[in-house]
Amino acid sequence: MQDHLREFCQKVHSRTHRICLSHNDLGQHNILVDSNNRLIGIIDWECAAWLPDYWKYTTAYYYYPHFDKWVQLLGDILGTWPDELEVEMVMWKYNDPW
Repeated sequence: MQDHLREFCQKVHSRTHRICLSHNDLGQHNILVDSNNRLIGIIDWECAAWLPDYWKYTTAYYYYPHFDKWVQLLGDILGTWPDELEVEMVMWKYNDPW
């Protein structure tokens, strides 16, 4: 299993990804909406960095993986990267990023 995991991680992390500015802490606790549920701001930018485009999805998923509506909304807005998410989830088991 270790060899399979190593190969899978290498395959996913060898892909070319666009680099973009990522909030890197995009949980519900950092998204402000008004009384009509319109976005009015995103706060808490001290973790922002230039990262691979999948990172905004995987780190936002990290906060609420069992909240199905959140996960669906993330995918609809940010796109999904299932392979990258799988690799990140395995890595989180060994090295919790937060």
